[in-house]
Amino acid sequence: MYEKNDKKQDFIIMGFDPVFKKMFGDVNYTNKAAALVGIFLDIPFYEIKDKVDILNNEKKRVSKSDKAQEQDVLLHVRLGNGNQFINLEANLHGYNQELIDRNTGYAANTFSRQLDKNQEYDLLEPVLQINFNEPVSQVKNNDIDNPIDVYLLRNSDGRILTNMFKIINVDIDKCYELWYNDDIKKFTSCEQNVIRFGALHLINNSEDFRKCLGEIEMDEDVRNRIQHDMDEYQHDKELAMVYDLEKHNEFVRKSKERVLDRQRQIVDSEKKELNNALKEFNNEKEEFNNEKEEFNNEKKEFNNEKKEFDNEKSLLMKEKFNFARELLSFGKSIDEVSRITGLSIENINEIENK
Repeated sequence: MYEKNDKKQDFIIMGFDPVFKKMFGDVNYTNKAAALVGIFLDIPFYEIKDKVDILNNEKKRVSKSDKAQEQDVLLHVRLGNGNQFINLEANLHGYNQELIDRNTGYAANTFSRQLDKNQEYDLLEPVLQINFNEPVSQVKNNDIDNPIDVYLLRNSDGRILTNMFKIINVDIDKCYELWYNDDIKKFTSCEQNVIRFGALHLINNSEDFRKCLGEIEMDEDVRNRIQHDMDEYQHDKELAMVYDLEKHNEFVRKSKERVLDRQRQIVDSEKKELNNALKEFNNEKEEFNNEKEEFNNEKKEFNNEKKEFDNEKSLLMKEKFNFARELLSFGKSIDEVSRITGLSIENINEIENK
C-alpha cells in the first residue's frame, strides 16, 4: 500500500494547474511539450524536436461562463507523416462527468475550428486530447492494471467511425501507486514512461520527483530543463500564494481513502466469492450425504430382502425335502422323485440314507 506524505511542505506539485501550464505551455522552450508528446506517440525525440508549436489558446475571460472555453495547453505538431493538434489537460481534485463533457468539447472545438478557417475537408488534421486526471469514484475505472484509457468514436459493434478524434485519459493516482510500489514492469516501455509522467503530477517532494523523472526515457537536456523549472517554481511567490496546500492535503487524504476503499472492495469481493464457494461446497456435501444415506437405505433394504429371500429359499428346501421323503415312502424311484421335486440325485440319496 502506498502512502503519500501528509506533512505540510512548500513543494508545489506539477499537476497543479498553473504549474502544468507553465511547464508544458512554455513558448520559450517547446521541447518539454515535445518530449511529452513523443512519449505518448511512441516516436523518438529527434523526430519531434523543435516541431511543436504552442498555440495561444486562452481567451481573456470576461465572465464565469468563459471558463468553458479555456484549454490548458494546445499544441500543433508538425510531423513527416502529417500534422496534428494535441491538447494537454490537467484535472486534479475530482475529475467528474462535467469535466469529461467539457474536455470532450475542447477536442471537438479544436477539430471544428479547422473548418472555421475554411480548411478543406481532405486537409483536416487529427486531434488528440491527453487528460491527466484524478477521477472521482463515480467515473473511475477500478481496474488498477489499467491507468491509461484510450477513447475513439465507435458504434455499438465496436467499428471505428474515424481516427481523426482521439482522447487518452491517464489516471495519475493509479500511475503514482504503480510507480511508488514499483509495479510497472508488466507494462510496455512506452506505457511505463506514460505512467511515470502521470506519477510526476502527484509527487510532492523534490527527492521523489527527481527519482521518477530520472527513470523516464527522454532527452537529457529536456530532463534537466524540467527539473530546473520545477526547482524554480518552488521559489515562485505568486505560485505559492495561489497554491492551496490545505486543499491539496485534503485531496491526498481522499486519494488514500479511495485506495483503501478499492482494497476493501477487493477484499469484500474475494470474501463473497469464498462464501459462495463454501456455500456451493456445503450444498454439494449435503447432496453427497443425502445420496450416501439413500444408498445405505437401499443397501439395507436389499439386505433385508435378501435375508427374507434366503429364509423363503430355506423354507422351500425343507418343504421339498419333506415332500421327497413322502414320495420315497410311497415307493417312487429316486429318478422320479428328482424329476418331481427338482432336487438332485445326491440330495435324494442323502434323504434316503437318513
